[in-house]
Amino acid sequence: MASVSNTYNNYVLNGAYTSLYKTSNPKASNTQDDVFISQEQSNYQDNNQDVKQKIKTLLSEPYTHPTPPEFIATLEDGNTQLENKLKKIQYLKDNVSMPSKDEFEISKNILLDKVYDILQNVYKTKKEDSKEFQEMLNDAKFLMNALQDSNISHQNLITTLKLTRDNTKNTNNQELIETLLNNTEDTNQKGQLYIQQGSDSSLADSFESFFKLAEFYNVLPKEQKESIQKDLQTTQRYLYTLGGEIGNSYKIDDFTVSWKGNDILSASSFSFKYHSTNELLTSLSSNLDSTQSFFDMLEQREKLEKENQELQNKRGLNLTNNPYIETKSDGILKEVLKSKDKEIRA
Repeated sequence: MASVSNTYNNYVLNGAYTSLYKTSNPKASNTQDDVFISQEQSNYQDNNQDVKQKIKTLLSEPYTHPTPPEFIATLEDGNTQLENKLKKIQYLKDNVSMPSKDEFEISKNILLDKVYDILQNVYKTKKEDSKEFQEMLNDAKFLMNALQDSNISHQNLITTLKLTRDNTKNTNNQELIETLLNNTEDTNQKGQLYIQQGSDSSLADSFESFFKLAEFYNVLPKEQKESIQKDLQTTQRYLYTLGGEIGNSYKIDDFTVSWKGNDILSASSFSFKYHSTNELLTSLSSNLDSTQSFFDMLEQREKLEKENQELQNKRGLNLTNNPYIETKSDGILKEVLKSKDKEIRA
């Protein structure tokens, strides 16, 4: 029985939630201790599942609790917060390379898993009605709302850009500019581009707020702090870039958004480039200012494609066998892109 006793001690002390007894003594089965261990494991898993379901249910409820006054007291005043945020953004720009969409998704999902883990641990150790759990839950709700807003704003912006690309002749120039760029004090009237950028910046702030609150209540696992910080930096670097706070261009779906100037709110012109490997022309540029619209450039693209085809027919060229031949429209578009690149770097 010494072997069984050691197995139970290993189970309890080391958290080995499998029956080591069966491995060390395969001929033995259905002993009282073995059944007891299996029952303990089952109870533990059931309890964890219940807690997970409880957390999901609570997160789906409305946002109700304000940020605790004692936590607010630890925060800097508005000007200092803004100054520190600008320093953080500059640090991310200088020290954290822009992640790919896949790298961002991995880091973001890791952080979301940590949010659930922290909530579950606080729920079990501090109980549901504790101040710590209620405030952590409240901040997590705010984070989930920000995540939903970001997803919706991306979908709306991408849908508008794709509809415009596919139905240029049925799209009114001014309506497009209004939909994408209109920016007024009324949130409901802000253009989709600004809504997307604001949502992504807010999501970046919300992730940081949750983990700061977790650290404030001493519920942030010390052994995970470094890895959480790394994933947070990766996530924020991506979101602040799409929020227009780092650089002056970013990629969203099959489009690259860029603007002239460092301040997105006072940009004099915007560019939306569409990238597709399935088309002869793999990019298009459109300045949404007083002299040129997205609609105009799309019409130009259609004209260039027609000229390309006519030129190919005259020369009897096979583009599949001659991939490096520069056509008339290729040259024009290269000049457009070169010009925009100079503007971005200026």
